[in-house]
Amino acid sequence: MRLLVDECVDERVCNALMENGVDCALVRNLSHGADDPDVMMLAVKENRVILTEDKGFGAHVFAMGWRSSGVVLVRTRVADDATARRVAAQVMSIGDAAIGAFTTIDDEAIRSRPLP
Repeated sequence: MRLLVDECVDERVCNALMENGVDCALVRNLSHGADDPDVMMLAVKENRVILTEDKGFGAHVFAMGWRSSGVVLVRTRVADDATARRVAAQVMSIGDAAIGAFTTIDDEAIRSRPLP
């Protein structure tokens, strides 16, 4: 799985993913301050799944029909390093199933549905 990590994602989650060998490109390094349409276009261009905490991406792909390689929405509040490592492990457990899907991670479960 190749990720494009949105600026809103807790840095500790990013660090845990990269420490485990996940290919992460960080929006803050590539296009700091980019708005959602630019993030979506960058992800498609680089064939990356967006990792975000921004619920707006759901509206973008489902209501507005924006093209996406996949989105993983984290709905867990990351308050400490242990939670960050748990969220990173959940993201890694999804693997390539995140491609072409909108996946939500929260405290209860991981849910996924195909993108239109």
